[in-house]
Amino acid sequence: MAHLYRMSEWETPTGKWMCNDVEELGTDAGKWWTAARVLGISTTDFVLLLINEFKVSHIKYLRDSNVLVYWWNDIAACRKFKNYINAIARKKQFIVGE
Repeated sequence: MAHLYRMSEWETPTGKWMCNDVEELGTDAGKWWTAARVLGISTTDFVLLLINEFKVSHIKYLRDSNVLVYWWNDIAACRKFKNYINAIARKKQFIVGE
């Protein structure tokens, strides 16, 4: 079902903070590159944004499965990124899951 893109945050059992749109994981909503589309930037620029602007604690691209894994050690840093993406998605009315 289509919905407005909206990231949620969660803490892993090991204390890492992650965020993604988890409403429909089987659709493009849960893909790592969807956030880049929300921002209107390339996937390379998205990775650089995570590193340079949002100071991600860990980032790794798994080429075989086309998955980008990233997290923060601090909830405030994760929340800053999540809120940034969600504000842009709301402003653009960015719909996913169709």
